[in-house]
Amino acid sequence: MQTKIVRKIKESHDTVSLELELSPSILNEFKSGQYLDLEFEINGKLYVRPYSVSSISDSSKAWITVKKINKGIVSNYIFDVLKEFDQIQFKKVNGKFFVVPNHSTRKAYYFIAAGVGITPIKSMIHSLLENEPTSLVHLFYANKTQEDILFYPLWLEWKEKYRDQFFVEFILSKSENTGGFFSFLSKKSNTWNGLKGRINELQLNRFLNEHPSQELESHFYICGPEEFNQSISSILKKSVPPSQIHLEYFHIEQSADTNFSPSGKKSHLKVKLRGKDYEFEIDQSKKIIDLLVEKKLNPPYSCSSGACATCIAKLHEGKVKMDVSMALDQEEIDQNWILSCQSRVISDTASIEFME
Repeated sequence: MQTKIVRKIKESHDTVSLELELSPSILNEFKSGQYLDLEFEINGKLYVRPYSVSSISDSSKAWITVKKINKGIVSNYIFDVLKEFDQIQFKKVNGKFFVVPNHSTRKAYYFIAAGVGITPIKSMIHSLLENEPTSLVHLFYANKTQEDILFYPLWLEWKEKYRDQFFVEFILSKSENTGGFFSFLSKKSNTWNGLKGRINELQLNRFLNEHPSQELESHFYICGPEEFNQSISSILKKSVPPSQIHLEYFHIEQSADTNFSPSGKKSHLKVKLRGKDYEFEIDQSKKIIDLLVEKKLNPPYSCSSGACATCIAKLHEGKVKMDVSMALDQEEIDQNWILSCQSRVISDTASIEFME
């Protein structure tokens, strides 16, 4: 499928937002918090990346926000090369990190985000404020500097518009004003008067105590780097049931098991994909998704870092080693679901099935 860039807006010194033209049928599939799998051909090579939609599900617009990463091939291409009216290929709407508002429901929602992890959360918060008006919505948002706070004027606008429903706090690890893109927001002050530091256990507990749930059913949504997500979820699990904690990773560093030493041994791999059966010999040092891409089978995948679960498959036979499994919860792992972009076969034979 194809979409067109309608507008391109610079959000900060290293972040841009793109407004995409999508059909009503695609937008109707979207739940606030989900992402699009976008395809880019750069220097003759195809790249697939997931980008969260920051607009709400019942909007006529679809916005994505992209942070420029040092030496990031795709993010630099989006930031520096793509322009308005360019065409982009995409696969579909995807993701398990979302909300489905219910006008008659009253709950307490807590969103804890870092950096560009705010993107899906912006969509979720907006959807709840518009479509679940009696629920309480709280945001604790961490950044390095004031310049890095994405959508800052909008948060202040919503804080006023949805008074007594929406509560937001910001915390900066480097509070000095850089005089950059958002310097006008500091009201001619070169210092940050808000919270300083990082969201640790003390800060998080203070935030929760100052914004009580009023005995409502509470849900917690966390989106940030791997270390941030793990830290926040570990703190919450001391007092919150795991079923009420929801995670989304916007970036995961590859953390392969250093004890795994590829031997070059071959395994026999059976794959069921879109109703068709395939059989291959696969080196135990090769990730499953890499083999399927080499064979031009167009397997479902996106981030290639274990963050999005687009490549999820069911392991029916054999054993695999997953380098990263953050996109799966323990129950899914116990049920033999695997991330094929992170899995290497370590048994003589294995059989997997993609469920897309």
